[in-house]
Formats: sequence, structure tokens, C-alpha cells
Amino acid sequence: MTVPRLHVICPDDVLARSAFPHLAAELLADGDGDVALHLRPRSIPARACLARMPELLDAAERGDGWLVVNGRVDLALVGDAHGLQLGRGALPVSVVRRLVPPHVRIGVSAHGTVDARAAAAGGADYLLLGTTFPTPSHPGEPGTGVAGIERCAGLGVPLIAIGGIDAGRTPAVLRAGAHGIAVIRAVWESDSPSRASERLRRQIETVSKGGA
Repeated sequence: MTVPRLHVICPDDVLARSAFPHLAAELLADGDGDVALHLRPRSIPARACLARMPELLDAAERGDGWLVVNGRVDLALVGDAHGLQLGRGALPVSVVRRLVPPHVRIGVSAHGTVDARAAAAGGADYLLLGTTFPTPSHPGEPGTGVAGIERCAGLGVPLIAIGGIDAGRTPAVLRAGAHGIAVIRAVWESDSPSRASERLRRQIETVSKGGA
């Protein structure tokens, strides 16, 4: 199962939108096999998040994409998610691997070279690496820039760069060695999340083929 190159993170404020189920399903269904939608519930009740998952799973299947749950092994298991994202302080990949079905892909959030090496050695299927550029969601963190990606690019695990990434920064991030990007505002602050996702996917594809 190839790791998608565009990961769209859905924090609580996005999950709470009344239009979220429709917008997210549209985004997944149109993803051409290259979108992973991350549900990141922190204050949203697990039951409410679980109730949305069947529709999103169906859309992910139609678009050949992934539905990923961040930080909640129980929710990923009960909801039959395609992926599980482990954050800082989570159980080791080797332990989680024994808890989830073989088809579930496990990502690990890494914040530097030490984290990334440990996660790669531990068997992560991909790394969410950042913070790459300054972002309002992590005030006070200057970001590692593309140098942080370059330092981790030889680990043999797909790197998904996160943090302050938009269309303008995507080419530099990919050329530094990232497999793909993870975004929040670049999609969810758009008038059309589906069109914003499509633009980013097309840009990733162009750069990956050696274009501008």
C-alpha cells in the first residue's frame, strides 16, 4: 500500500464544522489514490468521531485513499481505519503493531533527527516530520526549514513534512527529500477544500516528475 503524498489533518475545529462530513468525503473521493485524511480528535467525543467514519471510509475506498486516526488506537481499531498516527509519548510501534490488523499503516510524528531515526528503526511505515516552517498551531517554534528534511531523507522511510507548508513552499520541501506534505490551513481555510487539495496534489505530481 503506497503512502499517499498529501496528508490533510483535521483538528477539532475542523471536525466540529457542520459541513465537515460532506467536504471530507468529497476530498477523499476525488483524491486519485494520493490523499490521507487524518482525524485528530482531542476534545471531540470519540463516539461522534466514530459516527462519521463509515461515510469517510466509503469515500476513501472510492478515491483509493486512506482514512487515518491520530493518537487513538481504540478508535482506529473500532472504526477500521487504514492508518494510525502515533504522536510524541505514544506506545512504541512494535507494541502497537501487535494490537492492530496487518493492513493498518502506522505513522509516527518525529520532531528531529533523533526522533526520526528511532521511529524508522522501530518499524514506522512513514514519518510525519516537523515543524518545518513556523505555524500558528506551534507558536514559538522557528521550524527546521528544509534542512530538517535533508537530515532525515536517507532513513529509508517516506517522510511527510508538516508545519507551515503551502503551495509556495511545497516544491522546496519535496526537493529536500520529502515524499509528501501534511497540511491543515492550506486546505481547510480554502473556499473549496476539494479544489485546494486537487491543486496541491497536482503540484506534488509536477514536482515529482521534475517540473517547476
